[in-house]
Amino acid sequence: MPALHGLLAREPPELELSIVELSAGDPAGDAPAPDGGVPGEPGAVELSFGMILRRGEDTRGRHADISDSGGWRAYRGLAQPPAV
Repeated sequence: MPALHGLLAREPPELELSIVELSAGDPAGDAPAPDGGVPGEPGAVELSFGMILRRGEDTRGRHADISDSGGWRAYRGLAQPPAV
């Protein structure tokens, strides 16, 4: 628990820990699906912990929506990690 507390303490105040649904083909989604489905098959839901923007922060106009950018690395113009 101390490691999680330390991680959360370093995050910006406008972010919070939540459960997120992983996109198909997400490298983080290689584990068995919690709903009993097979990862990568239609209908399989894969969940993970992730940091999300707190409610109301999107209306303040301080943050760019990068949803259509292809991810954080693409938005920042960074190289993609090598395929495993």
